[in-house]
Amino acid sequence: MLPEFPERAWEPECIGALAVLKEKDPAEFGKIRGELKGKVNLNDLDRAVKKQIMENHKLHIVEPGEKPPLLEEILPDIPLKELRRPYKWSLNENGIWQDTKNGPVCACAVPVILTKRLHNVDTGEEKVELGFYRDDRWQYVISSRSTVFNRNSIIQLTNKSLPVSSENSRDLVRYLSDLERENLSTLPLDKSTNHMGWVGNNFMPGAEGNIVLDVEEGGTVAVAHGYRESGNLKDWIAAIKPIREYPLARFMLAASFATPLLKLLGQRVFIIHSWGPSRSGKTAALKAALSVWGDPEDTMTSFNATKVALERLAAFYQDLPLGIDERQVVGDKQGFIESLVYMLGTGKGKGRGSKGGGLQHWNYWRTIVLTTGEEPLSTGSSTAGIKTRAMELYGKPITNEEVAGQIHQDMRAHFGTAGPQWIRRLITELAGDNSMVADDHKLIEDKLKEWHKDKIASHRAAMALVVLGDFYSSQWVFGLEKAEALKQAMAMAETILSQMESAKENEDSTRAYEYLMSWFDVNSSYFSEKGFMNQRYGMVDSRYVYMFPTVFDKALEDGGFNTFRIQKDWAENGLLLTETRNGENKRRFKVRKFDRVAGKQTYFNAVKLLDE
Repeated sequence: MLPEFPERAWEPECIGALAVLKEKDPAEFGKIRGELKGKVNLNDLDRAVKKQIMENHKLHIVEPGEKPPLLEEILPDIPLKELRRPYKWSLNENGIWQDTKNGPVCACAVPVILTKRLHNVDTGEEKVELGFYRDDRWQYVISSRSTVFNRNSIIQLTNKSLPVSSENSRDLVRYLSDLERENLSTLPLDKSTNHMGWVGNNFMPGAEGNIVLDVEEGGTVAVAHGYRESGNLKDWIAAIKPIREYPLARFMLAASFATPLLKLLGQRVFIIHSWGPSRSGKTAALKAALSVWGDPEDTMTSFNATKVALERLAAFYQDLPLGIDERQVVGDKQGFIESLVYMLGTGKGKGRGSKGGGLQHWNYWRTIVLTTGEEPLSTGSSTAGIKTRAMELYGKPITNEEVAGQIHQDMRAHFGTAGPQWIRRLITELAGDNSMVADDHKLIEDKLKEWHKDKIASHRAAMALVVLGDFYSSQWVFGLEKAEALKQAMAMAETILSQMESAKENEDSTRAYEYLMSWFDVNSSYFSEKGFMNQRYGMVDSRYVYMFPTVFDKALEDGGFNTFRIQKDWAENGLLLTETRNGENKRRFKVRKFDRVAGKQTYFNAVKLLDE
């Protein structure tokens, strides 16, 4: 028995047995320790047993003044070689441990390290990346500091395979805090962003520089994965060249290249809507356009989505084209379509409150929205605001079905190579001449204005930008000489602009007048003295149609027009007769005229009849 031979207490076998006994049966260890009192130095014995316990767990006691070893010496395949182990902690393939007065404490059953910090250049928020060794490989998870360094919230990471629970979370957080403190100057700091497109002078994808993409788990990760390269640029060019022979398909392709130019020129968001019959190559043309930057199957969405989802997608794409297919899936929900056009056109999301008070970060984007469908976005009664924001182009983007079918097939394997090359060339050119884009855009817009003064100004500006995208891509991607590239780009513009409405045709007042005159032609029998079926809508002479106000209001409202707005416009343009009464400084839109049938003065809305 050990108490009878106390000198044997210092033998390695005895110390080892006591170490096991202390862990397995503390009561029995305490009994033996009591029997050795006065026979050995108990403090020395406790230190020896404690050291043996640490060795059993492959732990190391740091002596005063000793510098912690590099973790590489303990875990040779550790991702960050420069990390040092924090004092009082030991780490190996069996996990993270700390010796306490109550014995060793396991903070985590697997080795865990900090690999880098990520500072979001847009929001200023910081995240950290954890690396942990499990299932025979290093795995990584990025999370906010408020999650990683909080014993309650770090438990959320158990869903990412990190073995942490409410039992060990406190110790794991203490270890991570000590690890960061020990390696403040060692941990790499990366700049991050949560969106594509411009980030300062960098651009994602293609010219990321030292910026890394940091997006939340879920659908955004899948979409972000779509911005990758497949195949090679030579094969992509060969696949795309045939559709550049079709003006509308070429226009959509050029718009995809041109999207990053919006921010450089300070232009507002606009929409290009290709609509027409089925089997006309609309979706194929859209896929070709989106393949400039990535996999169109992953990056294209449809109208069968909520406004919130489309807002967040636009904010993520930011300076890349947003492709929305199949307008017809929302049927007759014209209100949804028009509110979507306005929302996307503003380039700014809806303000929302945050859980902690105040407002969430605003969503912003500056994109060209490419949409397709069998129906237009606007109707005859849509406001001019809808029509100025959207360039609606009717026709078949690709008239040859075989070419369209080949595009569908080729875009599965070849994508994401042209955009990165184009953007790198753009950045290089701007470094030599930072006014190049603005100067070229102005020259093109001035020429388009000279050719098409009657077109809507916002459409001309948008067209000039798309022409610029075609001009640059023809040179930098498709290898055309500068003169030929400009010639082809302007020819495309001429073809597209010739199909578009003039500014006059787009005015709400013009469309409302044409609508009301058509309505009058159909209902002219109601304006005779006898009326029709004992019902009168008013009267008419050689110059004006005199309509009872209730009839006038209903006719315009049925056409989807704002009655008050139209009356003001028509009054300004001389299309609506007005009167001002004595002593008043107010122009009235209803005028008094003697009604022969009623035999008295009656109020009418008097609309002028224009000579044919």
